[in-house]
Amino acid sequence: MSRGLSSDFLAQLSSQSLKPFYAIKAEFLEGDVRLWTGVGEVTINSEIYTGGGTLMSVGVVEETAEIKAVGLTITINGLDTSILPIALATNYQNRKFTCFLGMLDESNQIIPSVYQLFEGRMDSMTINDSADDIAIALSVESRLIDLEKPNETRFTSEEQKRLFPDDKGLDFVTDLQDKDINWGGSW
Repeated sequence: MSRGLSSDFLAQLSSQSLKPFYAIKAEFLEGDVRLWTGVGEVTINSEIYTGGGTLMSVGVVEETAEIKAVGLTITINGLDTSILPIALATNYQNRKFTCFLGMLDESNQIIPSVYQLFEGRMDSMTINDSADDIAIALSVESRLIDLEKPNETRFTSEEQKRLFPDDKGLDFVTDLQDKDINWGGSW
C-alpha cells in the first residue's frame, strides 16, 4: 500500500541507489529539536533540520494489524558533556515527537515529499555518561498507550461537580436507592 506517497518517493524505493534517511522533531517546552540522519542542514515541511549523521540512530518502527501501542527509541551518541545539565533539567515527558522517513535522489538532494513515519509522545530518557561524551536514548510512545490506562472516572455527584460545577443530576442518586416505587397500584 502506498499510503499517499508521491511518485518520486516510490521511484526511489525501487531505485538501485536507495538513499533513505530519518528526521526527528522533538517539541520541548524550551523549543523544538530537529535532527536528521544526514550531514548538514535540510528543509522539511518549511523547517530546518540539523544533521546528526551516524551519531543518531532510530530504532525499529513497528506496524501491526492490531490496535495497540508501539514505541520507538531514538539514540544520539557523541554528545558533549555540557549537554548533561540541559538534558537533566528538560521537561520532556508527554511532549510531542514526530519521526519522518525521507529519500535522497541520485544527486543527494532531498525529495520534497517526506513521509511521516511515527507520531507520539516522549516517555523516558536514558542517559549514558562517560568521561568523554554522552549518549541519550529517548523512548517514545504512541498515543494509543492511553487505551491501556484505566479509566479513573466515577459516576458520583462529586465527580460530576468537578466536571460540571452547576450540575445537580447525581445529587439524588443515593436517595433513589431505598425509595419504594409503586407501579400500577392505587395510591
